[in-house]
Amino acid sequence: MWKTRIIRFATCTLLSSTYLLAQRQSETLLEPKVALAASGDSAAELLLSSTPVSLRALRHLVAATCAYPCEQSQYTIVHLARWGEKGIEAQKWLLLARDTGSLSIREWSPRNAAAARIFGSRDVALLSVQKNSIPGIEYRIDIARKEAAPITSLKALLELAPILKGLDGQPAGGSGVWKFSSTRINVEHVPSDIEVRLMSPIVNQSGVATELAKQTFDNESKYHWDVSVGVPVTRVSQLEYVAADGVVRTREIDKQSLTAFLNLHLIPVDTKAMRWRLFPSLLLGTALSSRPLDRLVTALAIGTSAAQLYAGVAFERVDQPQTLATGAPATEAVLQSDLRSRYKRNFIVGLNVPVRQIVDRLAAQK
Repeated sequence: MWKTRIIRFATCTLLSSTYLLAQRQSETLLEPKVALAASGDSAAELLLSSTPVSLRALRHLVAATCAYPCEQSQYTIVHLARWGEKGIEAQKWLLLARDTGSLSIREWSPRNAAAARIFGSRDVALLSVQKNSIPGIEYRIDIARKEAAPITSLKALLELAPILKGLDGQPAGGSGVWKFSSTRINVEHVPSDIEVRLMSPIVNQSGVATELAKQTFDNESKYHWDVSVGVPVTRVSQLEYVAADGVVRTREIDKQSLTAFLNLHLIPVDTKAMRWRLFPSLLLGTALSSRPLDRLVTALAIGTSAAQLYAGVAFERVDQPQTLATGAPATEAVLQSDLRSRYKRNFIVGLNVPVRQIVDRLAAQK
């Protein structure tokens, strides 16, 4: 059974990878050659040296360089770089966004990976502003289609279910003037990863150009749904009827088990960023067991994107004798034929954990 599941999963993964590789597109932006005006030059220097970066300075730089297509795009990727004798000595990757009804600026750093987040847009531009760059450099833009995050989480949940049950620099040239170039990126696929690479004109022994800088932007929408695993906090127990010794008797069993939840969001949410979710989400779930319909759960959840507290109603299926009373003589076969199923309501409280968080935690432990 496990071999069959592994083969099926590997086959699906291979087919998905083949499909996604076929859904790639590439574009090129040539080296910056147009000199900036004095005002744009000062704006570029300010952006590269200041922390946090100035939105006013960035808007001034965009206006001085690429009024079109940047001013017409929902997102503008900005790469600022100043070259020295040993190559790039200072650089910044910025994202000018118009996704909230107003302009905002995001600066990428290892501690702020969310700054490279684009919310499912086909309207993206690239602006390159360089100082003293070597001649012949160019940008290569690769866009790779990928699977929607909730679909990936759903597949991961199905796979986790059994477990849950049991650069060398080049001499700088130029006159010390900031130069720029820009282009509109034709984003055909959403969701996708937009990879922007700055390539050197110098090739290695294999004929491959040297990569000078790279940044990947995650282009994926917010979603109205996701999947998660619920961990109940309240204890749920029920009576089980047995007749092993020829007499109908009861025993208490613990029905506390994990729950697979479908999360429904009235307001679409970013399933990847760490944010508070103060608007309740509706949860619909079944038991993560060999008999999933033994428990049906509906609840509301509130918390962060990492975990939420939920409260709601669990409908537990119970089997009770129709005619036999406790203490009555009966064989196990007779008792089983007399049992009838019904659903009993119980108030339930627990912790709701998105599957993505579980997968990320397991991957970190490898």
